[in-house]
Amino acid sequence: MEGVCGTAAAVSKKMMSILLLVYLVSNYFADYRSVAQNLPLVPQQEVLALEAISTKLQIKNWKISQSFCSDGFVNGGSNDPILTNITCNNNATHITNPNATHVTNIQLKGQNLTGNLPAEFTDLTFLQEIDLTRNYISGTIPTTFANLPLTNLSLLGNRINGSIPKEIGDIATLEGLLLSANSFTGSIPEEFSKLKNLTDFRIDGSTLSGNIPDLIGNWTKIRRLDMQGTSMSGPIPSTISQLINLEELRISDLTGSDMKFPDLQTMTKLKYLVLRNCLITGPIPDYIGRLPSLKTLDLSFNKLSGEIPASLQADLDFMSLSNNSLTGALPVWITNNGNKKIDVSYNNFNESSGVACHTSSVNLVSSRSFTESNLVDWCVKKDLPCSTSPKNHELFINCGGSRITAEGKEYEDDSTRADPSYFFVTEKWAYSSTGVFMNNEGGKANNSFSLDLNGAEFYKTARLAPISLKYYGLCLRKGSYKVRLHFAEIMFSDDQTFSSLGRRIFNVAIQGKEVLTDFNIKEKAGGVGIGIPEEFPEVLVNGSTLEIHLYWKGKGTNSIPDKGVYGPLISAIEITPNFNVSTGPSIGAIVGIGAASFVFFLLILEILRMKGCLGGKDLEDKGKI
Repeated sequence: MEGVCGTAAAVSKKMMSILLLVYLVSNYFADYRSVAQNLPLVPQQEVLALEAISTKLQIKNWKISQSFCSDGFVNGGSNDPILTNITCNNNATHITNPNATHVTNIQLKGQNLTGNLPAEFTDLTFLQEIDLTRNYISGTIPTTFANLPLTNLSLLGNRINGSIPKEIGDIATLEGLLLSANSFTGSIPEEFSKLKNLTDFRIDGSTLSGNIPDLIGNWTKIRRLDMQGTSMSGPIPSTISQLINLEELRISDLTGSDMKFPDLQTMTKLKYLVLRNCLITGPIPDYIGRLPSLKTLDLSFNKLSGEIPASLQADLDFMSLSNNSLTGALPVWITNNGNKKIDVSYNNFNESSGVACHTSSVNLVSSRSFTESNLVDWCVKKDLPCSTSPKNHELFINCGGSRITAEGKEYEDDSTRADPSYFFVTEKWAYSSTGVFMNNEGGKANNSFSLDLNGAEFYKTARLAPISLKYYGLCLRKGSYKVRLHFAEIMFSDDQTFSSLGRRIFNVAIQGKEVLTDFNIKEKAGGVGIGIPEEFPEVLVNGSTLEIHLYWKGKGTNSIPDKGVYGPLISAIEITPNFNVSTGPSIGAIVGIGAASFVFFLLILEILRMKGCLGGKDLEDKGKI
C-alpha cells in the first residue's frame, strides 16, 4: 500500500510539472501575440510606394510588408561605398495612429540600380534622406521631391540629366545636396538662395553653365563646396567671404574674364583650398598661409604674379602653385625641404639656389625665367635644354609599366610610383606630374576590372596624373620626328554598372600646340580595354627637347568607380626620327640650312646688283637719260 501511494504521489507531481510548463508556454505565446499585435506597422501607402520604387529601380530581394521594419530587413550592409539601409522611426505620438512607423531614410549606395528616378519617393511623406550614390539610374529629378522634409539628397555618380529643379530650393530642411558626376544642364536656380541650412553642395563634372551666383553667400552654414570642371564662368562672387564655416572649397576651370583673388580671410576653418584655373590675377594674399587649419592648397594654372609669401612656409601637406607667373627668388624653405609635397613648376623665378635636377617630390621644372647662364641647372630652365651635345634620336616608354619588348621595340621602364606633383628623370627622358588625387594615391594605373585587353602588352598599365602630366624627350637631335601616343581605358568596367559610368576627358599638346581636345579614350576606341594609337607624323625639334603635355580641365567624373580615377592617362610613347640617323643632319635641319643659305645668296646678289657689280645699276641709270 505504501508503494502504491508513493507511485501515485510521483505521478501527481509529474502531472503538476507538465501543467505548469503548459501554462507558462501558453502565457508566453499569448504575450508574444499581444506584442506582435502591438508592433508598429508601416502605412499601406508607404508599402505601395516602396514596392513601386523596388520595381522601377529593379531592386532584388526586397520583401516588403507593413511589418518589414520590425522584421529586421532595414539593414542589408553598412560598408561604404556599398550600402543598403532603410531606417524607420516609430511615430508613437501620432494621435490617429500611435502604432505607425514611417520610412525616414533610404540609402542604396553602389547597388548598380537601373531605371528612371522614381517619383514614388514623394509618397514616403516622412522621408528625410535619399542616398542613391553610385548607381546606374537615369531620368530627371522629380519636382515633387520638394514636398519631402529632406535633409540629404545624394544622387552622385548616376546618369541623371536635365536641369536641376528650382523647386528643390523650397526644401528648407536640406543640408546635403550631392549631384556630381551626372549630366545636368542649365544653371544653379535662383531659388537656391533659400537653402540656408546647406552644409554640403557638390556639382563637379556636370555641364552646368552661367555665372557662379551671388546667392552662395546665403549658405552660411556650408562646410563643403565643390564646383570643379563645370561650364560655369567667373568671377567668384564677393559674397563667398560670408561662408565662414567652410572646411573644403574646390572651384576649377572657370571661363570668363580675369579676376582678383577672392577674399577668404574669414575662413579660418579651411582645410582644403582648390582654386585651379580660375583666371585669378595678382599676388597671393599673405593671409592664406596663416589660415590655421589649411592642409591642402592648389592655386595652379592661374595668372598669379609677385613673390611667394613667406607665410606659406606653414605646415601644409600639399601645395601647388604650378603654371603661374610668380617671380622673385624661389624661397630656400622650398628647395631645402625634400619631405614636403610642393609644386612650383612653370613659373618665372629669377633666383633658385640649391636646386638639383634629380627625381623629387618638390617639383621645380621650368620654374626659372629665361636664362642662358650655365650656373643654372638645366631642369629649371624653360624647355629643359640639353647640357651636352644632343645625341638621342628615338624613344620608347612603357608608361606606368616595366621594361618590355613589344612590336619589335624595347620600351623603357616607367614603373616608379609617383607622389603628388613629382619630377622623375632618366638619361633620355623625364616626366613632370602636377596635382594631388583626392585619395592621395600614386600615378600608376592597372587593369582594374580584369578586362580582356585588345592590343600590345603596354596597354596593361598606364601612367596617370591628377591635373597635368608632361613627358620630355631629352637631348634629341634637331629635326622632324613621328610621335605615336598609345591609350587604353583600363580603369572603368565594360558592363551596365556605375563603374562603367566614368568619363575621362583631357587635352593633349605636343611642343606647345594642342593636338587633342576633350579627348575621351573610351569614346574614341569604342569601349574600354581597347588599345588605340594617336599618331602625329611631323613634329619638329628645333632645340633639344620634345614635350608631350596631357592635362585635365576638370571635365568628366572624378569619383567613379571611386576617388582618384580621373585625370590624363597614357599607356606608351613612341618617338622615331623622320631622317636617316647615320647620314649627319636631319632632313629638317638640312631644309632649314638650305632655305637660310638660299635667302642669304639672294641677298648677296641683290647687294651686288645695287652696287652695279652685275651691270644692273648701269642699265638702270641709262634708262633715266
